[in-house]
Amino acid sequence: MPAYCPAIKTSCKSSSIVKSVQKLITQLESDDITDFIPVTSKELNMTKKALRLYLSECSTCARHTANDHICLSAAIENLQRRIPMFAKNVYPWKNYDWNYSNHISNNYTPKYTGATIRPSIMGLYNNVKALNKVFNGLISDPIPNKNSRAGKYNRDSDHPSFEECKDHRCITTQRIKNAMSDNIYNPPTTDKFLKKKLDGEYSSSYFVKIGSCPRHDISSQKICESRGYSWTPNVMDNIMNKLSGKKNVVKNSSGSCNQPRYLFIDNSPKAFLNGSNMKGILPSLANDIAALAPDKFLAAAMGNSMSGNFDIQQCPDTRESFSNYNNKTNTLSIVCIILLILLYCAYY
Repeated sequence: MPAYCPAIKTSCKSSSIVKSVQKLITQLESDDITDFIPVTSKELNMTKKALRLYLSECSTCARHTANDHICLSAAIENLQRRIPMFAKNVYPWKNYDWNYSNHISNNYTPKYTGATIRPSIMGLYNNVKALNKVFNGLISDPIPNKNSRAGKYNRDSDHPSFEECKDHRCITTQRIKNAMSDNIYNPPTTDKFLKKKLDGEYSSSYFVKIGSCPRHDISSQKICESRGYSWTPNVMDNIMNKLSGKKNVVKNSSGSCNQPRYLFIDNSPKAFLNGSNMKGILPSLANDIAALAPDKFLAAAMGNSMSGNFDIQQCPDTRESFSNYNNKTNTLSIVCIILLILLYCAYY
């Protein structure tokens, strides 16, 4: 029996999502559209690359999984996450997808705990040991643990059940799902805020984009994009050129730079009692419930971080300083007032 399904005629290139993205690319390449929509060439190239990768992954699903809907859904999800509009919304995506049930299936099912239904003394002994392992998972064993990394093929990870994921279809589907695993420790921007531990007990922790910060101190598109920030071209340059009958006169159009702002969600297992080493499911769940207290919500609404639960990135102060101008203005005002007083005294 062959190791994979034979190649079949697929509809990857003619699917509705491909047609939609192709239409988007065609519109973005049109001068009539780009003159009025602030889209950079980098974003356009990212969209084209996302489509090429999707076609490759879709074809892989067709050849090796017989168009399995789970595999095709994973390929479509990867396409959406690679499009510039959504690419920086979450980092890293693989941690965002961490599956707790898979970890439990590979560690606490009877196959791994040694539980048995045999009516014997040895069976009773094995069941007591199995119960102890399950108890440790509930109370003391952290999930994820210090050896975890999202998507990896090991018992410390969240890989699908080893017992069920043995055929080529499941293995290929998992490979497509892990296609974006390389963005772990490859942050979307160069900001120090994003340089946090994202494996081990932090394998289910991730960053979520919650807005942007204007960077008035960056006026170069090259510098802006090299840091992973978003450059928004000034469409007025192109509009004025259109109105004056000119085309593509301004090579380096003006624009503005915006820095993505993130919220770090800390999903690492935590002890409910201070000083305790018990980080199992129950203590972690109790800690999460405590984090839903009204005062915590109020702090989050005011833009404050909460240690051990989430950390909000603060915008840098890039406003221009007018202190020198104000000092000169104040000095000039004082001089004018003194002169007016002297003139008044001299007149009377």
